[in-house]
Amino acid sequence: MAPRLASKFEINADMGEGFGRWKMGPDEELMPYIDAANIACGFHAGDPSIMHKTIALCKQHGVKAGAHPGLADLLGFGRRKMEIDPKDMYCMVLYQVGALKAMLDAQGVPLAHIKPHGELFFYMQRDLAIMRAVLEACATFKVPVYGAWNAAQAEMCAELGVEFQGEVYVDIDYSPEGALLPVAKSQPATPERCYERAKRAMVTDSGADSEGTEFSFGFKGKAFSSMASKRVSARDFTVGWVCALPVELAAAEGIMDEQFAEIPSPSTDNNIYSYGRIKDHNVVIVCLPAGHIGTNSAATAASLMRSKFPCLRFGLLVGIGSGVPNLDDDIDIRLGDVVISQPEGQHGGVIQYDFGKTGANGRIARIGSLNAPPQILLGALSKLCANDFLNKTQIHVHLSKISRQSDFASPGPERDTLFEATSTHVTGATCTKCRPAVEREQRTTTTPVLFCGNIASGNQVMRDGPTRDKYSRDLGGVLCFEMWAAGLMNSFPCIVVRGICDYADAHKNEQWRPYAAATAASFGKELLCYIPPLMPSARHASENPLQRPHFLVPFGRNENFVGRETILMKLLKRIPPTANGDACPRTAIVGLGGIGKTQVAIEAAYRVREAHPDCSVFWVPAVSVEMFGNHYRKIGRALKLKNIEDPKADVKTLVRTALERDDINSWLLIVDNADDTGLLFNGPKLAAYIPYSRRGSILFTSRNSIIAARFDGVHALHLSETNAQEAARLLHTDLSESQIDNGRSTTQLLEKLTYLPLALKQASAYLKANIYTSISQYLEYCEASDEEQIKLLGEDFDDQYRYESIQNPVAKTWFISFDNIARDNPLAASYLGFSCHFAERYIPPALLPPGESERQTHEAISTLMAYAFIKKRHAAGNLEIHRLVRLAMQNWLKRQGKEQQQFSETLSASYTEKGSRLLSGLSKTRGMYLQAPGPKEQDLASKDIQVSTAMSDFADTDFNAQFYVKKNDIEEAKATNQQSFQSNKQLLAPEQAVTQTVPERPAHGRKSQGETGEVPWIAQRHWH
Repeated sequence: MAPRLASKFEINADMGEGFGRWKMGPDEELMPYIDAANIACGFHAGDPSIMHKTIALCKQHGVKAGAHPGLADLLGFGRRKMEIDPKDMYCMVLYQVGALKAMLDAQGVPLAHIKPHGELFFYMQRDLAIMRAVLEACATFKVPVYGAWNAAQAEMCAELGVEFQGEVYVDIDYSPEGALLPVAKSQPATPERCYERAKRAMVTDSGADSEGTEFSFGFKGKAFSSMASKRVSARDFTVGWVCALPVELAAAEGIMDEQFAEIPSPSTDNNIYSYGRIKDHNVVIVCLPAGHIGTNSAATAASLMRSKFPCLRFGLLVGIGSGVPNLDDDIDIRLGDVVISQPEGQHGGVIQYDFGKTGANGRIARIGSLNAPPQILLGALSKLCANDFLNKTQIHVHLSKISRQSDFASPGPERDTLFEATSTHVTGATCTKCRPAVEREQRTTTTPVLFCGNIASGNQVMRDGPTRDKYSRDLGGVLCFEMWAAGLMNSFPCIVVRGICDYADAHKNEQWRPYAAATAASFGKELLCYIPPLMPSARHASENPLQRPHFLVPFGRNENFVGRETILMKLLKRIPPTANGDACPRTAIVGLGGIGKTQVAIEAAYRVREAHPDCSVFWVPAVSVEMFGNHYRKIGRALKLKNIEDPKADVKTLVRTALERDDINSWLLIVDNADDTGLLFNGPKLAAYIPYSRRGSILFTSRNSIIAARFDGVHALHLSETNAQEAARLLHTDLSESQIDNGRSTTQLLEKLTYLPLALKQASAYLKANIYTSISQYLEYCEASDEEQIKLLGEDFDDQYRYESIQNPVAKTWFISFDNIARDNPLAASYLGFSCHFAERYIPPALLPPGESERQTHEAISTLMAYAFIKKRHAAGNLEIHRLVRLAMQNWLKRQGKEQQQFSETLSASYTEKGSRLLSGLSKTRGMYLQAPGPKEQDLASKDIQVSTAMSDFADTDFNAQFYVKKNDIEEAKATNQQSFQSNKQLLAPEQAVTQTVPERPAHGRKSQGETGEVPWIAQRHWH
């Protein structure tokens, strides 16, 4: 069996043109040499039995099956002229193709194309009404229509949404006008003449008419291609296909239905791409640089690919892998079989087996998890598995197409030997001397078997049977080992397809690599065939910048992004512009500064691009008037707005007006860091430039829920701290195993940093920069003193996902909010300063200095709650200040020179009669403490320490006194308090001493004697 011509050329031939016992043409002999068959449908030739037999031949040889409808003229072989009403013609074509399609469906073979036969084709060229009738019938089946290249048919196909496949004919002649001549008027089609014509057309894109005059076919070196006359750009590609090895690239290119010419790349992109089409999907293929292995190289290549091809919906990582057979669990994986990643257990389908923490017995505890494939790929996988179970896939067709090349043929089951895990390789190129082998039942078919489940990925080659089995057990069972997928899953939404070339043991098997690559490519192609193409609007044919999708997000996708799936699911239901076609949805992510709002917005932006590639995504930071205006100007440039470069232009108004137009493409506008009421609603009033359009949607991120509420119709989603697992993964990113020294230290540090993502990232950055420091040591630094921890929280670090003009440290990012509060609501700032000297729990609101009115007080508290700096404890209505905010506020007060003043005010308030009463109740039930700043003046420090001791004594005294009160022993209670007061009164200023009335308590069911006593009392204060 000879191989077909080069893969970029497609050869089709008319088949099945016999009738009854009359046979025409050597179908069986021709079938191995062609790519597509035009099967007669019974009108000009063919009958049901011949049609069925011809379909079986196509299936056997991996040839595409197309319909070849003709005129109802069996005696004249469809070549006699007829006059037919266009309505009847429509029904005749629909009938013929429908009958063939039913027979194709019965054998599980898809209809690939339609090619009108002989006189029917010429009839179409003579009569446009007949052409329209035929093409309207063909449009029903949504497959390409083949025919000699002509402008009239190409234009009508485009009008009806039918793909037109232009052809070059080498067995009949062309007229001087470029039209096909009938067979009777052409020179005899000798093999020599056909060969020369075919060679000339392929090499020079030219031919000669019936008078010998040379002409150009116009396919520009891409003859026989439906895309030959269509230009493709980077935006036309929706699927990314990643290979790691040259043999995988060869298989991928060989499996394409069509290949395209090169597209220029920017100088910053070092990838080398191949371009093609599988069914209705334009596919861009990238192969990793020679000699580059491991997860990082895959991640780099995929990142560059996504930058160049902005409309990629998803990707496929296709190639070879090492199987993990487990006969005890009926997992009989063999060479040439295929494994596809699928979520199973606690894993998303891919597990990075060499990343984690080594524990007892050398077992590695995995940290975090990798993303699962996109839902659309998992849905297609379900369809593939179902059709595989019913034996209805086209795997054999795809595999036959590529395995005709001898290099990709199967070595055969006789060369597939599984050895015991402990078997070592005997020196030599083959394993003929290796022992012992595992006995397995012989399969009844050579068709590759599909397995779905978890794949182990890492940066080392697995070449040891016992180690392979140990890892598989530790991971809960894996089907395959490979070296690239772990670098992609969190940054490139894809699915992994692996053809098995060896068993990850000592017996390396190079001879199975080409066939394994071919089987993987075949299953990858089959998977794509189940995914519907994008709507025509997503193909970006329009040249109007307003109607093209744009993606203007200043940050790349964070490959280390983890968790947040709940809020992302809610966002993706609300923020796409199509979510509510009658309005402009407004959504806000609100939460404490450093909680990760911007990171969630970045991830949401990329997921919107994946799910809605025809939607524009714009990003505007509301950090300053200048930054807001600069990013609006970038949007205006992308939309090519008139006067956008004019220095005197009102850029913000121009962009808002453009985004509100009815003819603009759908868009999502992300307004990040909408935190400053002064910028948004006063002075510059940036809020006035936020557009409203039924074509759009707005997503805000803000620290201040009050700001979010001021935008009409905003639906606020509150973002809380990460959970323990997500926090640990953030902290451990890129750290060495020696730094992740023990789990207990990690847990304690996470609690110390309150699971706050920015604080965790800052700690991780510090540890990466100080590789000799472990997590345990960093925890010790934090616990040394509050002052030391605030220094750590105040250290700057590099973060590519934050704006250059904004300081990154946790403490400093909150300073901006403190400044805004001090400017907009001084009473709220006073309350925050007042609260930061208490431990972070249970501050009675009544203890706060009153405002001019109750309303002013409530508004001040509401402001602090809006920033998530304090929370309300529902049980008793007390307030709770965030622990890290308390430390940052103390540092801010120190920078403002107000630290001692604020502490004195807080201390004074606690010594009033009202404060004493409130704190007394809390001290007995919850242990209420005041915390002083580190005193600078030595005299004050000495005095405060002595005062602290006195206050501690009083706290103990008060506890003892209340014990006697409960016993109804009032005299003993007064005596206890009086004794402590007398021993410490010289340390206390007169205004600090207050009295506490010992309440009346019933004694043993009787009324008390009504005796009360005035005793001095002071609230307890605790020093850290």
